[in-house]
Parts: sequence; C-alpha cells; structure tokens
Amino acid sequence: MQRRYRVVIAKPGLDGHDRGAKVIARALRDAGFEVVYTGLFQTPESVAEAALQEDADAVGLSLLSGAHLTLVPRVVDELRRRGLGDVLVFVGGIIPDDDVPRLRELGYLEGGIWTKAFVAEHYPQVMVPDAETPMQGRIEPARLLGLPAEDRRRLGAVLFQYHCNDCHAIHRGYSAVRPRLAGRSRELILSTIEHLEQAHYFMPPWAGRPEEAELLADYLAAIAPPRPEGLRFGPSAKGQKNNGDQRQGGTLLKAEEQP
Repeated sequence: MQRRYRVVIAKPGLDGHDRGAKVIARALRDAGFEVVYTGLFQTPESVAEAALQEDADAVGLSLLSGAHLTLVPRVVDELRRRGLGDVLVFVGGIIPDDDVPRLRELGYLEGGIWTKAFVAEHYPQVMVPDAETPMQGRIEPARLLGLPAEDRRRLGAVLFQYHCNDCHAIHRGYSAVRPRLAGRSRELILSTIEHLEQAHYFMPPWAGRPEEAELLADYLAAIAPPRPEGLRFGPSAKGQKNNGDQRQGGTLLKAEEQP
C-alpha cells in the first residue's frame, strides 16, 4: 500500500495572519495528505526541526510579512544542515512581482524550489559565491549547462518531479506524460515547455529559468518513446500537400517519403 505524503505547514517570522495557512492545511488534509501545522511565529530553525522530527516530504511556508527574501533561504539552509536538502519547499503569501526574479536567481520557482539544494550537494562545481546566500552560493548557468549529458538528465528528472509535484515520479515506475512525448524531438519538447500556457496543454505558463527548461528537455527527451517504425516527424515542404495528416511540429511522413 502506498504511503501518504506528509507535509509541514509553517508560519515563519512575525507574521500573525494564519487563515490562509490553515485553509491550505485543511485542503491538503482533505486531499489525502498527512499535515502538520506548526502554528505562528516560527523560526527557520524550528521549521526545519519540525520537518526532521516529522519525517516530512514537503514544507509549506506562508509569508505575508514581506520577509520572503530573507526567511525562505534561511529555512532551506536549515533544512540542508539537517540533511533534508531533498525536501520539497513551497511558498505562498504576498510576494510582489518585482521579487520573483530575485527568487528565481536564488534558485526558487514560483510556488516551490527546484534543484538548487540538490545541485549544491551533488554538483558543487557549478556553484559560485553569493553575498546574500553565503552558505549555498548561487548556480552559474554556464557551468550547469556544461555538465555531462547524463548529469543534465539526472537534474532534469529532479526538476521534473519538483515542478510536477511528483505526479510523474520516475521512482514510482510510470509517467503519464511519457506517451505524449512519442516522436517529438528535443527541440519540440523544449518549445512545448516554454509554451505550456497554450490552450491544448491547459497548464500555467512556464515559470522557470532558461537553463531549467534545457535540463527538463534533456530528461523528457531521454524518456520519450521512439518514433513508430517507418515514420518520422519533419517540416512540411513549402507548398506540398499533406492530405490533412498534420501533426504538431511537422507532417507525418510515410516511409517512402523519407529523405
């Protein structure tokens, strides 16, 4: 029997508004999660300690005080001190649009963290010093994209699980998205990631950085099923009729039509 995921919901700092946190806690509980609510006025240390003691799979931070740029990195630092760098962290509250680029630069996506803690632990060679987060530093995109292909795919898998909330976790032996990748080139997969808001995907816009999209494309291309025998996707020849057999990203060509 599959175990239930355990989530710690916390209110770090001096923010005393907890209704939103309680609504999220109740919604997660009703969805089948085990939820631990820490209460108000928690320190980064107490949040991380609660995650350790409760063996949490994820930590949710509610911040309406404007201290997200200070408290979120500190909570993640404390989690890493306790060997919990793989615990998912998601953040909600009042986060101005102007702060989103800085959160991304620090390694956080809208709604959660991606691979920064994992990268810092397993690939320290891609990290460079950063005055605002001296313990972690920051990811240098050029070094990240310069990793060997196998490592890029590994990081893409971690990013995929974070971004998609573990719905397609490879360690659970399946991925609902895999069949949709059949016959798609890496370039087409990357374009899909960058345009998730298109109507036929019914997903929010891509909120990550360009190098994150590159890693995710590496991973998804690696798990994509091979093209059917004798068929390929390619660009339509200008002015050539395709008999209505059009597919996204190109025309489905018969074997005898392949160059």
